[in-house]
Parts: sequence; structure tokens; C-alpha cells
Amino acid sequence: MNVIIESRVEKQIQLLAEGHQDILEKLPDVDKVRDLEERVSTLENIAKMQRQELNAMKGA
Repeated sequence: MNVIIESRVEKQIQLLAEGHQDILEKLPDVDKVRDLEERVSTLENIAKMQRQELNAMKGA
């Protein structure tokens, strides 16, 4: 009974570990994500400032 449980459970755990490894390999690098977040934030701030300047020019 233990042999059957061990072989099934170990096989399932191995499949789960392989799936987990595949997911980890597909995840983007943390440093790259942080860099992209900073760049997007900078671009958003620039767009906001330009929108404010454009609105100010329209009102003048």
C-alpha cells in the first residue's frame, strides 16, 4: 500500500515541481520589471505635464 501511495504521490509531486519550474522560467526578471515600471511612471508624468501645458495654451 505504501509503495503505491509513494509512487503516485512522488510522481504527482515531480509533475508539480516541473510545472512550477516552467512557470518560474517564464516569469520576467524582477529588475527588468522594476526598470519598466520606472520608465512607464516617468512617461506618464511627462504626458501629464504636457497635457497641462496644452490645456493652459488652449485657455490662453
